[in-house]
Amino acid sequence: MPEMNDFAARKFGEVLAFAETFNDTVDRALEAIGKERSDEQIQQLKDTSTDHANRIKAIVLAAGTSESTLKKAEATNKKLRTMRDTYIGDSWDELTEIYEWLGFFTGAAIVHWALIEGVGESLEDDETAGLVKDAKEFYQQLMNDSIKHLQLVGRNRTGD
Repeated sequence: MPEMNDFAARKFGEVLAFAETFNDTVDRALEAIGKERSDEQIQQLKDTSTDHANRIKAIVLAAGTSESTLKKAEATNKKLRTMRDTYIGDSWDELTEIYEWLGFFTGAAIVHWALIEGVGESLEDDETAGLVKDAKEFYQQLMNDSIKHLQLVGRNRTGD
C-alpha cells in the first residue's frame, strides 16, 4: 500500500469528526429520537458510529498519521457542532428539527466519505474500502430515515 499523505490523513480526520459529532448529537437529542426509536435501536446507531471511529483510528495509526488526523478531527468537530447548535438552537426535543439537521449532516458526511473512497482507491487499501462501504450505507440510511420522517410530517401537518 502506498504511504498516506497529510491530505488523506486530514480527510480521515474530517470523517472521524462526523462519527464523533453524530454520537454527540444522538446523546443531546435522545428525548426526541426516543419518540421514534427504541433504546436498542439508538444504541445500535451509536455503536455503528463508534465502530467507524475506531476503524478510522486504526487505519491512521497503522499509517503513522494519527497526530494530523486527530488534530483535523478536533477542528472539524468544533465546526460541525457549531453549525448543528446554531441550526437546532433550543429545539433538541423536537424530532422534526433533529431530522432536518440530520439531512444536512448526513449529506455532508456522504460526500466526505466519497473523498475517503478515493483515498482508499489511491492507496489500494481493502480495509478503507470496506469502511467506506459501511459508512456510506450508514449515512445513506440515516438520510433516507430523515426524508421519510419529514415527508410524513409534511403530509400530516398540511392544514394545521
